[in-house]
Amino acid sequence: MIDGAIRRNTLLDVTSALYSDGACFFHTIEGEEPALAKLMSSILRDQRHFSTTILDQTDLADRRFPGLAVKHIDGSRDDRLRERFSFGSVTLLGADYVAERVRDLARAV
Repeated sequence: MIDGAIRRNTLLDVTSALYSDGACFFHTIEGEEPALAKLMSSILRDQRHFSTTILDQTDLADRRFPGLAVKHIDGSRDDRLRERFSFGSVTLLGADYVAERVRDLARAV
């Protein structure tokens, strides 16, 4: 899964950070609008992504993850990460919370 995302993101000049723990996935994706539209179209057609919600779309002056086609953050063995990224926490705290946590984790991991 990650290898395919790395190849696709590299071809589209998209950078991102992906959190996963086996139950929840949060993906912060950045790039030019045409590339993002193409990528999102592909994601929404993929049956593995059965419950996709776009939490936020923001224009950025600079990329948060330059040089990272996909920075994968694996929370499957970390109870603290799973608690921070539980669906209830994310929906209660909102898109800014998710973006900030993913950015912090991508820098730290």
